Amino acid sequence: MGELPAADEGCPPDATRHDAVRVGAVIAHLAPIRSRSSLLSSYAREASPSEPVRTAYAIRWIELGSGIAAAGVARSRRRRVIGLGAGPG
Repeated sequence: MGELPAADEGCPPDATRHDAVRVGAVIAHLAPIRSRSSLLSSYAREASPSEPVRTAYAIRWIELGSGIAAAGVARSRRRRVIGLGAGPG
C-alpha cells in the first residue's frame, strides 16, 4: 500500500486540483452548520452527492467532532492538506 505524498511535494494533477477546489467550495457552504445533527440533516437532502461533496461532508463531520470547527487555522490547514497551499484565511 502506497503512502500519501506530503502536502509540499508539488501540485496535484489537474483533475485532483479541480476536485479539491470543489471540496473547498462545498466546505465553505457547510461552514454555518454547527452540529453533527444539522450536518446529517443537510446531507440527507443531497439528491445524489458526488465524491467531492461526500468528502466535504466528511471533513466537516470531523471538524465538528474534533472541536476545530470554529478554529481560525482549520481552513488554512485544510487547504494545505488538499494541496491548495496556505492561501488567505
